[in-house]
Amino acid sequence: MRVKIKVALSSICLLIFLLPAGTGGAKTVNGYVKKVIDGDSLIIKTDDGRIREVRLYGIDSPEYDQPFAKLSKNYLKKKVLKKRVKVKIIDRDRYKRDVCLVQRDDTLINGELVRLGYSWVYSKYCKKNFCNKWKKYQKLAKKRKKGLWKGKKPISPWLWKHK
Repeated sequence: MRVKIKVALSSICLLIFLLPAGTGGAKTVNGYVKKVIDGDSLIIKTDDGRIREVRLYGIDSPEYDQPFAKLSKNYLKKKVLKKRVKVKIIDRDRYKRDVCLVQRDDTLINGELVRLGYSWVYSKYCKKNFCNKWKKYQKLAKKRKKGLWKGKKPISPWLWKHK
């Protein structure tokens, strides 16, 4: 069963990176993760020497003062810190960060964070077809009480900020 899931995830990752995003396609860059800021933000140094602040597309991880924030950040560190990644730039946010899909080997990190219960799907912004798959991952993580879903009543970061 796990082998089938990994094969399916690998196929999805490859398809996502081959699909154009938005108008005019998206730029893909390779680089090295210099810093993990939190559970959904990174600093990367691209192969052309540029430093980019990257926000992971379509997900939202717990805020610094929320339960499970460290768990989410630590998982992301374990997966990508000081490692090479492929970054597909989808958009730019109001803070001038690149909003991206981040791939390490055959793993799409954005989806993995949701699948393992370290992040929410940010439905307000996650509008690509693959977001439906991530929503299924989230339901399953919630059902299995993975990661932040171990909490009694996890509050999404977009609601937490307005408490």
